Amino acid sequence: MPAGKKPGRLHPIPPGRRPFEIVHIDHLGPFETSTTGNKYLFVLVDNLNKFTHLYPCRSTDTASVLNRLDKFCRARGIPDRISSVTVARASRANGQVERVNRTIVPLLSILTEDQVHWDDKVPEVERHLNSAVNKTSELSPFEALYGYRPRFVGGTLGSLSQACNAWTAPQEVQTRLRDTITVGQNRMKLYYDQRHHEGVRYDVGEVVVMLRQPKPDQPSKLQAKYRVRPLQVIEVLPGDTYRVAEVASDGREVYATTAHLSQLKSWKIFREHEDEVPAEVEAEDEDAVQETARDVRHKVEEQDGATTTRPVRKRRPPAHLSDYSTD
Repeated sequence: MPAGKKPGRLHPIPPGRRPFEIVHIDHLGPFETSTTGNKYLFVLVDNLNKFTHLYPCRSTDTASVLNRLDKFCRARGIPDRISSVTVARASRANGQVERVNRTIVPLLSILTEDQVHWDDKVPEVERHLNSAVNKTSELSPFEALYGYRPRFVGGTLGSLSQACNAWTAPQEVQTRLRDTITVGQNRMKLYYDQRHHEGVRYDVGEVVVMLRQPKPDQPSKLQAKYRVRPLQVIEVLPGDTYRVAEVASDGREVYATTAHLSQLKSWKIFREHEDEVPAEVEAEDEDAVQETARDVRHKVEEQDGATTTRPVRKRRPPAHLSDYSTD
């Protein structure tokens, strides 16, 4: 293992060939429970043009997720791939939507005066996200999807914009955007992989241990680094991620989660007969050690006896005292 390098390469998801071919999803929250009962925000981001859809929801269970995905599919069509892999303490597993989440919270805090009405501001937050120009593509998600920059405020100020009526074919914009994203991903992967190595690969059925979340109320240096009980790999996922579970003796899954390669370590199992040493062998080894120690001690004593006595040093007065007379 190279010194100073962490395990796990970067595996960016290539941009889709069309809008909403690949989408990233995640939940944001919990927020203050609104008057309509909403507590979370279901976030969906397109892989190509970064167009974002926000859906307030009451919970994060499977039924709520399927309901929001059904609304999205009715408006945009069914995507070919949905990325929802989010690993604890490893946000790079779903970095597309994590970046959007870091922008949503400040926008909501600025626009919302009463926290119980935060979901009323979600459409406005979504509009701001899709109208903001992306630093990499130099296009807003709205422009990348439709080919023009929208105007949401009328009046004289809006009519002064030189790009208000400019339009480019969406196919041309998306082709250029796809090339820009690919170049940026290759550059990021090259930079990331220089500081990481391939790491150990695990197969289904292997036993591993996983890093544990440190307790915030205790010093982290004295806490156990890994979980006490080992886990078993039950599925190999893309991007150096694994589905691991704690399996009981009867085959039931007691605990299951998703972990990145950097959070796992191989569990070495030693058979009991390799660890156990017969008592007779231990006694013989102990007697042999004692005999060896006695032999060495006797040899040293014999050598000390044969050695001549060291000469005794005679004390002489210092030479400078001859210059003085002493009574």
